[in-house]
Amino acid sequence: MLMGGVLMLLSADGLLMVLRRLSLMIALVAPGLCAGWLAQCRGADQPQSPESSAGDWPTERITLRDGSTYNGLIESEDEHWLHLIQVFRPRGRPMYVVIRPLERSKVLEVSRLAEPQRMQLRQRIEQVVNRARIEAARAENIPLSLDQREGMFFRRYRGKWFLLESTLDDQTTRRIIVRLEQVFTAFRQMLPPRTDAQRTLRIVVLGSTGEYQQYLRRLGIDIPHPACYLPEDNLVVAGSEFARFSAEMAKVQRHHAELDSELKQLERQLSGRLAEIARQMKADGVPSEKISRSLWAERRRFDELIGGKRNELRVAARENERLFQQVAGRMLTRLYHEAFHAYLESYVFPRQEYDVPVWLNEGLAQIVECGLLDGDVLRIDVPHAQALRELRADLESREPLDIGALLRASNEQFISPDSKSRYYAHAWGIAYYLTFEQGLLTSPGLTDYVRKQSPQSAQQRFEKLVGCSQEEFQRRWRQYILELK
Repeated sequence: MLMGGVLMLLSADGLLMVLRRLSLMIALVAPGLCAGWLAQCRGADQPQSPESSAGDWPTERITLRDGSTYNGLIESEDEHWLHLIQVFRPRGRPMYVVIRPLERSKVLEVSRLAEPQRMQLRQRIEQVVNRARIEAARAENIPLSLDQREGMFFRRYRGKWFLLESTLDDQTTRRIIVRLEQVFTAFRQMLPPRTDAQRTLRIVVLGSTGEYQQYLRRLGIDIPHPACYLPEDNLVVAGSEFARFSAEMAKVQRHHAELDSELKQLERQLSGRLAEIARQMKADGVPSEKISRSLWAERRRFDELIGGKRNELRVAARENERLFQQVAGRMLTRLYHEAFHAYLESYVFPRQEYDVPVWLNEGLAQIVECGLLDGDVLRIDVPHAQALRELRADLESREPLDIGALLRASNEQFISPDSKSRYYAHAWGIAYYLTFEQGLLTSPGLTDYVRKQSPQSAQQRFEKLVGCSQEEFQRRWRQYILELK
């Protein structure tokens, strides 16, 4: 290293120390400039994250315009988003998967694997994919258009997997779309798509029960349930109570937007303020050391202001989310459930070729309807608390429901008030066990099980699917459910 005309030989640690000191000086005048540069200088000196990704696997890479890179498998893509599956192997904990949406407009470059390597990576990922954590996209980046018909205004979103129309306001509509995109990603992890939809899968969300009933009447349908799937039209319709809470929600949303605007303004002012102080002090002949101290003090002042505003924003975001969940929680649960039936029909097992038993269809729909939302991450492997309680009580009763009766059950038995709760609980329990414990939903055996015109009985087909007798399966499954946390 050349300093003052003298060549100095430094060790790697010494060079790193100099670079760090230099980066601090740069950061004071131009914050953010040195972060990426210093990270490159650190190299092997940088400690590994405890949740390091599966780096020895062949992966695809997405590079964003800000220099960020993400490695994994591109799960799906459309004109707006790329969904990337990343595998993490934290020390001392089980491997898990994160499915991350990346905006196509922010993507600089995509490096893809050859098909044989993609197949290899997908096979590895399939071993852990049902434990996926599915990240949410940013709601403000969801594209909407406006459509008017039949005296109503609809906000419209067209994605790869569904078309959504909503009579709700922009922000609420976008938040619902974000959640739906998350659960559709969960659908694809449980049961990968096998075919393209013959007709567009449409989802209509209405702002009040009155609008919902009016919409159904126009279709000539009288259904007492607050959400439904109409397979003949490939249409999911859901009502909500957002209209009753619109004023309160608008107030909370405005407060959140104001705080967000104030935070961005502070962040924009920071670099300009530091640069102005540095120029003025230099022009006044202030020594460099004093300039550095002044810049450091000013930066700390701004950091405190920014930190305080971020805390306010977090509190506002929690209140926003609390109110949204209060109003939307039950509607979203119903919407997820009906949307799964639509996904199964559209992309996996269309009824022209397959006959999915009622217990399997309803059991899988319950798995996704109770997915745990933790911040902006959805987990689909969380047991359905109410179904688990009811199922355990039934299994420990004198006359538990026989699996054979469940396998032969009709739609009427799942609708009847006398048997509905019992059948739904058992359907969830078996579907959950097959999905997360046995991994049978991605096996070729499932296709044979739901294929039409099979000469075998319901029991014979099921025993072929699970690879043991119905009695042996029931024994293993019962023990699993009673021990499930």
